[in-house]
Order: sequence, then structure tokens, then C-alpha cells
Amino acid sequence: MDSIFYITIFFVFAAALVSFIVQRWALDRCLKHFSNFNVSIEEDGRDPTWGELNVYPGGIEILYSEARNDDTGNTETSYIIFEGQMDKVSAIERYHEELDEEDKARRLKDVNSLKKRGFFKKLSRMVRNLSNAFKDAISQSMGLIVAQTRGKASSSMAKSQDAGIKKIGDETLTAVGNRFEPILERYIGSKVIVESQNGEEVARHEGILKEYSSNWIELLECTEKHETYFLVSDSERLRLNRDIDFFLKWVPEKKKGRRKIKGAFQCRIQNFGDSPIRICRLEKGDYQHPINLEIEPAEDAEFEVKNLPADIFSGKELPKIEHTMILESPHRGEHEVIAESWLPEVNLIIEAERVLDLCLPRSRAVLRHGGPKA
Repeated sequence: MDSIFYITIFFVFAAALVSFIVQRWALDRCLKHFSNFNVSIEEDGRDPTWGELNVYPGGIEILYSEARNDDTGNTETSYIIFEGQMDKVSAIERYHEELDEEDKARRLKDVNSLKKRGFFKKLSRMVRNLSNAFKDAISQSMGLIVAQTRGKASSSMAKSQDAGIKKIGDETLTAVGNRFEPILERYIGSKVIVESQNGEEVARHEGILKEYSSNWIELLECTEKHETYFLVSDSERLRLNRDIDFFLKWVPEKKKGRRKIKGAFQCRIQNFGDSPIRICRLEKGDYQHPINLEIEPAEDAEFEVKNLPADIFSGKELPKIEHTMILESPHRGEHEVIAESWLPEVNLIIEAERVLDLCLPRSRAVLRHGGPKA
């Protein structure tokens, strides 16, 4: 009887320990490849959110590069999405042109691991897939093993042991497990086409299938033309962009004789990419200012906006003095990373062809066409 009691205590604590380890380290197989990279999160009914992604077992957190204020003046440093709210996320995007040298090296190492899968990596993936295929059998076998050592124990103690064994089996298999998909498994490392539902529209994404999980599908090297939201006050993101340089200026309101000249936000943009870009508009909430300016490769253009509302500035009032800021890519210039409070908190929407990696939710996305090895 004493041995049965100690066995029961052991499995209770073992179950708690396994549960703790799983909660601490078990991350989604796709999302963890994007962890600690700058990404853009697309959500229903909300402007895209950009920042450094942190992945947790119960959700994700996007760390802003610069603190920002909400409509009531409260300071925000991150945006958190819990697991139960992830159904609103339509895509997680990692743009290649926004990766610094360190991030490019980290990403390349991860991509090369896909192209150069040796025997041990293939074996570990096979073991993982087998563990999923025989998940119930493994869990039941663990119960049978302990049942042989249980002997004559009270029914309540036996039930306690069974619950502990089941929890250990389920938690452990969940940690290493992943829903095994024979079709998806076949196309790992191949070019594929994934269709994703976004409202009433169906988008096609062409890329290399990197990984899949029960909730996500991961694609690499997608080339897509679409609108990107750049928050003007997020100077770090503007500076990181390798294909576009921004020259920003604020000219305050002034009097010229009897006339009052309104304050103006001026912006000059240089296109260092290989394809044209279109400056679509400035937008925040109900405010929208159309621009519709196309810039060819190796060219630049500028625009001026005189009707910016005061409440899109951090101080909720128009700046009183002149400001200028040059945001060149680190590839072309050396500039300090500093937050400029005078920059308007408004989205600059630019349409361009960009190369990116994608995490798409399985609830919206499906692999529709297979292709050759990349």
C-alpha cells in the first residue's frame, strides 16, 4: 500500500512538472520561426500592427519599436493577442526588405536547414509524425504499464493515478506533436500555391512550404503586390526599409502679411527598388487624404499635406516649430535611432511588389496546388 501511495504522489508531481515545461517551451511550429523578427500582423477590423514578434504558448505579443500614445494619452509599448483571439488574425508577414543584417543571417540559417535536411533531422521528423499517428496508443500503453505496478490499490487512488498518467501522456505528446498531414508533408520544401479567405475575397499566395501545424501554415519567398501600411511616427520601420528612403519635414503655421499660411507636412520618397511603387494615401480612422503618386525605380517624388488634424500628433496639437528628419536605410547612411514626437501618427499606404514570408491561419488558408522542389 505504501508503494502505491508513493507512486501516486510521484505521478501527480510528474504531471505538474511536465505541464510546466510544456507551457514554458511548447510553441507553435510555424510561429516560432517568426519569433524575434519584425513582422506585420493583419487583423480583421484593425489597421496592421508592426513590431518585433514574441511567441508564447498562450498567444503572441508585438513589441513596438517606439512607445506610442492611444487616443486618451496612455502610453503603449506592445500589442498582445491571446490564443482565443487569434481567429481574427488573417496573416503574419515578414518582409525581406525590412530585415537588418543580423535578421537576414538568422533567417538564412533557418531556410538552409530546410534545404539541407540530413538523416537525423528526417528521422526526428519521422518520429514526431509517428508519435502523432499513435498518440492514443502511447497514452493507453503508459496507463497499462503503471496498472501492472499498481497491484491492489483503492479505487480512488487508482483513479488518481490514471488521471496523472493521462495528463503526462497528453501533455508530452502535445509538446512534440503536430497534426500529421500526408499531403502537406509531401510538399515540405516545394513551391506551392495556398488560397486564403479574407472576407469575401480569396487570395492566392505562391511560395515555398516551410512548415505546418494544427493552426498555421508557413510559406517562404512569396512575391506579392499589395498595399502596405507604414505608420509615419514609427521612424524605426521607415529607416529599416532597404527599398525606400523617406525625407520628412513639418513647416509650422505662419503669417504672411495679412494671410495665415497653414502648417504643412512635407514628404519626399526615393525608390531604390526594382519595380515602381505607388503612394496611395494618408489614413487614420475617419481621416483620409488621397495622394496617388507613382514613383519609378531610381526616382523620387514629393507631396505636401496641409490639412492634417491636430489629434494625430502625439501632443494633440500641431507642432509650433519647424522639424526635419531623414530616414535612409542603414545600407546607405548612418543615423541614430531616435524617436521624434513631432511625427504624425498616421498611416502612409504604399502599394508595391514586395518579397515576404507568411504565416497563414489554417482556418482560412488551404494548400490548393503542389509544385516542384525549390
